[in-house]
Amino acid sequence: MIGPLLVLGFVLLSAVRDVYFGHVFQSVGFFTVVLIACTICTMFFLVVAALRGGSGLSELRHHFGVVVAVNVTTAIAWILYFFALTHTAPAVANTLYSGIGPIAIIVLEILGWRIVARGPVLRAEAVFFAGVGASLILIGFGAVAGFTGVPGESSVMSLSGVVLATVAGVSLVVIILYTKKLHDNGVGSDAILATRFILIVFIAVAVEAFDTRSIWDYSAKQIAWLGVSGSVLIVMPIYLLQLGIARSVPLTANIIRALGPVAVFGAQFVDPRITFSPYMLSALSLYAFCIIAANLVRARSTLNTIKAL
Repeated sequence: MIGPLLVLGFVLLSAVRDVYFGHVFQSVGFFTVVLIACTICTMFFLVVAALRGGSGLSELRHHFGVVVAVNVTTAIAWILYFFALTHTAPAVANTLYSGIGPIAIIVLEILGWRIVARGPVLRAEAVFFAGVGASLILIGFGAVAGFTGVPGESSVMSLSGVVLATVAGVSLVVIILYTKKLHDNGVGSDAILATRFILIVFIAVAVEAFDTRSIWDYSAKQIAWLGVSGSVLIVMPIYLLQLGIARSVPLTANIIRALGPVAVFGAQFVDPRITFSPYMLSALSLYAFCIIAANLVRARSTLNTIKAL
């Protein structure tokens, strides 16, 4: 039970993160935030892993290819997702980013890509996943058509936000599958987080070197605040998710993670740019219904299995 609760903590903190950074990124480059937060994360968890004896870091040497894959997909997921937050409403970006998870796992398996074992998809689940897919299409269409509640959005910008968030969501699914594989091989969350952001930190350093406004243009107070907020809102949700997926099957983790957009939709109205959209509420209601129904189907199947033992 602890695994799903940890993933739920990730969902709630992520909702705060998306609304907060959706506003911050209007004036601060996200590579600056990424550089500060991910550097702090890497250094902190390197120390934690070392204090625990360094066995997790040593084990990673036997899984170098997986570590590289996690770094590449992490960089793709975060860069694309943060760009998506600057191109469309937080609820749209988060829904596509999170909601694509269960569907992507099923599609990847159909294509023959089974990185780790997972529970089989039930027939009733498949029906509700089809409903999730339909709701994501409606949300993507609403973003392009201007039904998100964000005034002045262009169709091209919104479409790019939809595409970026979707690709980022698929990348995050691959990250979850690979990190689950590392956990199954005895690698702890601290060791994974100590090595997961190396590539994206180097990318951020390169961008900052050529950006017109780099990290050095901010005051010490601003850098400190970005470091604190970035560490809490970027690193902590990832850590909770890392612990949660180690204690859940990937499909279950992704279903719970997909509930995030509901929290984001409620939280995004603290941003004065965004107004209430009945269309988005309807599309998100369909999405939430299908996700909850899929959870109930899975829970009932698990309960029946336990009773049969």
